[in-house]
Amino acid sequence: KTASSAIFDKILRNCRKPCNRFHLVRASDADNLAASRSHAAGGTSVRIASWNVNSIRQRLTPLLAFLRETAPDVLCLQELKCENAAFPRAEIEDAGYNALVHGQKTFNGVAILSRVGITDAVANFAVGDRDPDARIITAHCGGVLVSSVYVPNGRALDHEHYQYKLRWMAQLRKHVASLTGPHDQVVVAGDYNIAPLDIDVYDPRKFVDATHVSAAERQSLSELTEWGFEFGGRGARLADDDDDDREVDVGVVVHVHPHEADDARQRQRDEHQRAADEETMEFP
Repeated sequence: KTASSAIFDKILRNCRKPCNRFHLVRASDADNLAASRSHAAGGTSVRIASWNVNSIRQRLTPLLAFLRETAPDVLCLQELKCENAAFPRAEIEDAGYNALVHGQKTFNGVAILSRVGITDAVANFAVGDRDPDARIITAHCGGVLVSSVYVPNGRALDHEHYQYKLRWMAQLRKHVASLTGPHDQVVVAGDYNIAPLDIDVYDPRKFVDATHVSAAERQSLSELTEWGFEFGGRGARLADDDDDDREVDVGVVVHVHPHEADDARQRQRDEHQRAADEETMEFP
């Protein structure tokens, strides 16, 4: 078996017990699978993956291999770096998927690929001012409201892009609230460019007074959980890079179950407490 299919099989073995939840992680490359299994009414299963492809034209071959080997029902993509007309729609459709694309030349761009249908498509935010960048797209797929998001980077704490990022996160909450009811199944998947906890970075000392870990960014993410979302998984921790020791590639997927919101908030508080207890740990 290929590495990606082996990882996928392992995830599925850990998801045998039916539950009305999504357990998602982000795929940073074709061998790091992001997959979920949700058991909706009637036992229907929907598998959802998310991948920041960092140029779909450069990643088309591994992307098609990923679809062929793992066959997720829905795949959320970020950083397409192409306009709608340049999206490889024919190749995606030949692989058995419909594609909903919100593209942009050179930068950004998001998409949802689905083999369980795509309806009620919304490119950009559903409410408020439209984002000049192509960073969010939403649709119903297999009975689940799915958003693929690429949250702004922020650049620096004193940069206007940082304020744009905080406004963007606030508008994301309004976007989801405008499209969902109290019992809807919702997944907001993608690259959030926020490390929720210090344990999500390889060395917190290198991120002091930096974006991705600031209190305001983390608060914006916490407000999603307070609203009713729950972390479904994380991408790889921030890792050192030979070219840039602050290279950041964080993906977080969250999901909502309003009837379990109290339990979700308690788990989040417990996680923050565990992180606080570990702050005295030595980092290599």
